[in-house]
Amino acid sequence: MKTKAHKFLSILKMELEEIEEDLKTLLEIYRCHEQKHEITNYVLQENSSLIQAEIAALRSLFKFLDTFSPEGYESLEALAEGVLAKFKELIKKKEYPQALYFLIERRVQKVVKYLAMA
Repeated sequence: MKTKAHKFLSILKMELEEIEEDLKTLLEIYRCHEQKHEITNYVLQENSSLIQAEIAALRSLFKFLDTFSPEGYESLEALAEGVLAKFKELIKKKEYPQALYFLIERRVQKVVKYLAMA
């Protein structure tokens, strides 16, 4: 379990980095839409603020994962539930955008499924 737990955390970090890259890409798409006058500057600013808040929250969650100990979890599923519970707590406590939890939850499930097949 120890090896799978460390693999889980490593892969999850990569998945969170991918979410960050996806958010940056979305931000660029919004900027292009604004330049083409498909959205207003106000809409761009609102969307940009939300995306930047999500990126900042992800970076905070990266730091959490660096200090998270997978010890004491009996299964991969229990570890995933523990990580998700802590993410949910941090998102609520620090008032991060709630949508971020759902993005992360899908990635956690993806990693669990991948490791279960390995």
